[in-house]
Amino acid sequence: MDLTVEIERNGRKTTYVTVAGRIKAAVAVNAAAKAAYELNTYLDSVGEDAYVVAEYSGLSASGAPCRTKARSKVLYGGYGPNRTNPVEVAETSAVGRALGFAGYGIDAGVASADEIDVATTVAAGVVPDVGVVDQSKKKALAEYVFGQCRKKGIRDSHAQEVLQCVLDRIESSVGVDVDRMSDDQAAYIRQNLREIIDGCVKAVMTRGLVT
Repeated sequence: MDLTVEIERNGRKTTYVTVAGRIKAAVAVNAAAKAAYELNTYLDSVGEDAYVVAEYSGLSASGAPCRTKARSKVLYGGYGPNRTNPVEVAETSAVGRALGFAGYGIDAGVASADEIDVATTVAAGVVPDVGVVDQSKKKALAEYVFGQCRKKGIRDSHAQEVLQCVLDRIESSVGVDVDRMSDDQAAYIRQNLREIIDGCVKAVMTRGLVT
């Protein structure tokens, strides 16, 4: 079983630790200290959305006692692995992040190799790559947003308002402009882009801009 994976994204190769690698590291640290630890997952919901929550209690990568918690949205009817195993994909992501918050396998960021791989697969099918400092990527995002708006029967003149809302929410969420997002930030946005677009459509309609 590979504990690290080299993934090429945006023309760069980065080595990420898999969730299995993070679990193995956590087990080793706790076993060496003869410390008890727990790693549990459960389903939760926020509104109509389902999430898998992972809670870790034990030693951090540095050996200090810690408790961490992470959640991942269950993308029912999604693409790639989310189409066939959405709960399992969300569980893997949540576990990886909970252990990442405890310091395990975070040299390349909190997102695990598994999560990056899923995000890349999803992006290849339906979501443009918005993680590169390249104006063409913002253009790709615009084309995607306009395409989603057309499917909803929204005129292009109003879709521009939706696009601006999407760009504003992305920047508010990750703290930087689309063109300057890190790989981890881009992966997070890819997983939540449809939800962001739907929220912006509702916001624009509420303001009376779409009739």
